[in-house]
Amino acid sequence: MGNKLSLVYDKLSSLLSVFKSDKQVSLTILGLDAAGKTTLVNLLRGETLHTVPTIGFNAEEITIDKTTIRLWDVGGQTSIIVFWREYVKTTDGLIFVIDLADKDRFELAYNAFKQLTDDLRENIPVFLLLNKTDLLSSEEKHENVSKIKKLFNFDEQGGMVANGKKYRCKIMECSVQNEQKNLLQNQSYSVESSNIYSGFRWVMRVADGKEGF
Repeated sequence: MGNKLSLVYDKLSSLLSVFKSDKQVSLTILGLDAAGKTTLVNLLRGETLHTVPTIGFNAEEITIDKTTIRLWDVGGQTSIIVFWREYVKTTDGLIFVIDLADKDRFELAYNAFKQLTDDLRENIPVFLLLNKTDLLSSEEKHENVSKIKKLFNFDEQGGMVANGKKYRCKIMECSVQNEQKNLLQNQSYSVESSNIYSGFRWVMRVADGKEGF
């Protein structure tokens, strides 16, 4: 097991050096396993592929508003979480996906996020994407969103604090699965008009200094 993790780390370090570019935005997508990260990436690429859990990481490129974005889609298995910090050291923004229907793992998700703060630069944009709203009633959704806001020390001015560090934060509820269904079934559907897409635009604006703290 140790040798396998070492190989993952070596591959990661090599790719990180290749993926550095002043002309592109680098974003990292993290979250526990089964939160919907890879499905999200496929949606942004306009694809409706059946997804399997990411073991390790996937490196993707998408274009939003004529800006090329390099995305790290990183697995959320326990054996991979220890390597998350390597993906955030130079990232311009973090998209953290949480399964809103899995309230038993909210604290685990927060603790995994908190482990990143030693390497996550203060004041970078953090986009908390609360996925799988389609599995909850309106009351359950409201209750679970409130729990996450409290757990992540979110304030209504758009900030959050973790381990003494401040971050600009945006929270959005969504169902990536439903968005994929819309993409598949509705020819007039545009991913670019979705709330999820607007969330990525927000991350880009903050990362680029176009939206102040």
